[in-house]
Amino acid sequence: MEVDQPWENPFGAMPVRAGVSLRLVDRGTDYPALAQWWKGHGWPPVPARHLPALGVIAVIDDADCAAAWAYMDNSGSGVAMIEWIVTNPAVSPRAAVRAIRAAVEWLRWRCAEDDLRFVFFLSTCRQPALARVLEGSGFRVTDSEMIHMVSHAPSPHDS
Repeated sequence: MEVDQPWENPFGAMPVRAGVSLRLVDRGTDYPALAQWWKGHGWPPVPARHLPALGVIAVIDDADCAAAWAYMDNSGSGVAMIEWIVTNPAVSPRAAVRAIRAAVEWLRWRCAEDDLRFVFFLSTCRQPALARVLEGSGFRVTDSEMIHMVSHAPSPHDS
């Protein structure tokens, strides 16, 4: 019988960025403001019910600056997807970058903890600036000029 080796998070200790605090997204209280962030960037808000349970908001100087979420595959593949990264349009670009990095790095660390063990991460973006931020957080470009598509089952409210 093979004995499991103790798990060690491949990202090491929990990442900490000076001046940035993190809190989990509360869909009930946070979603209205997050929807306004997406609208402020000219994007339709992601429906709250489609956001994964693990979401984090990065806070700098008492201002909510950025949010990101992690979808975790349940097939045992160890693959998670960091998605729906959005910033508060009212914050400076510098604060937005710091906040995104803190949120993304924490999500990767949390997903790799012993109880979850996700070690391969995907993310998509259309903005070159966001791609550079993600590269600074350990991602690398694998494809470009992709067309991303979504589909959903019809709702009784769709008529």
